[in-house]
Amino acid sequence: LPDAVRITSVFESLNLAMKGPRHHAAPPKLDRLVAIEKCCKNIVAGNLDIEAFTDTGSNPGSKVVTALFKNLGISLVLTKVKSKFQTRNRWGDAVTDTLIADKLDEILGHRNVVARTADTLNLTRSELRSNLKFLRVLGEVLESAVQQHFNDLRQKPLHRKAEGAVQLHIIRVSSRLGTP
Repeated sequence: LPDAVRITSVFESLNLAMKGPRHHAAPPKLDRLVAIEKCCKNIVAGNLDIEAFTDTGSNPGSKVVTALFKNLGISLVLTKVKSKFQTRNRWGDAVTDTLIADKLDEILGHRNVVARTADTLNLTRSELRSNLKFLRVLGEVLESAVQQHFNDLRQKPLHRKAEGAVQLHIIRVSSRLGTP
């Protein structure tokens, strides 16, 4: 896996285990010990913690979405999905370099105002439908980008160094289990 993915999984999962979920009171330390032990076992086993990638503590504006995907090893995701976003049967209109980020931030801004003030900003049904279509299309192309990225990773052969580390890990686990 790319270094960015491994780093995010390890550090963020440990952070979540030690501090508890964002926006919640930290659980008692004894409960956190159990979470830390489980987290460490997952790290040693080479398992990814999906929650480590999704617990951003922020609403999903363009910067947060870009950071989420960067942690998965996909840099500049909003730029990379632009052409798929624009294709027929998706968004349809011309897409400028900043349209996706700008529109996402605009929708998030509307959401924040409504959540804090209950003022609907006089959004028309047409604007709401357009925003819903935008979010649906963006979700589809982002999902496609993640699928393609991980399919590409599966196709890559292991590097010699990584193969050795995996074999060493297997040997260590086997010796603890008493198998040859």
